[in-house]
Amino acid sequence: MSVDYGRPEVKGRKIFGELVPYGQVWRAGANSSTKLHSDSLLILVEKQFGRNHGLFIIPTEKDWKVILNKDFQCNGELILTTQNRML
Repeated sequence: MSVDYGRPEVKGRKIFGELVPYGQVWRAGANSSTKLHSDSLLILVEKQFGRNHGLFIIPTEKDWKVILNKDFQCNGELILTTQNRML
């Protein structure tokens, strides 16, 4: 498994709840979305997935919802569709 992640610089800012609003999709990375690559197929919750995924997160004050997306090249806003959403 490899992860391509651009770490955002905090620069004294409050990230979650301000820069990244609670309840909205965050692309989980600076400059582009975080990309996951696996040499073999991923199997999560008894479902089989491909090898490349974009990682997106919906943060709240208490927990985060993690979204694996088929469009791992997506660099901007994620359009949540059942066609691209994996989990």
